[in-house]
Amino acid sequence: APSMGAIIALLVLILYVYAVLCTEFFRDAFVDGITSEDYFSKIKKKIITLFSMMTLEWADIVRELMEEYYWAWAVFGTFLVATSFILYSLVIAVICDAVAVTEH
Repeated sequence: APSMGAIIALLVLILYVYAVLCTEFFRDAFVDGITSEDYFSKIKKKIITLFSMMTLEWADIVRELMEEYYWAWAVFGTFLVATSFILYSLVIAVICDAVAVTEH
């Protein structure tokens, strides 16, 4: 359905926007010794990190970052709210589409 494609496109767009934000804010976190792993130096690493954060595995990374950047919770909090809303919308759209197909 076109609506599911739009939801996925919106999710990819938000992932990319937050990957760019993380580049600006946290690029040197690993080099500076703030994080234990290199999460934010390259776009692939950022997108994988943000995708894993969408599965709500985010607390360890944010705690490490908050030792130096006290405001890091706001960046990832808004990311999680936005992506969670989109993912739940996608699941509901799939369910509604399946129900509509079975009724016809």
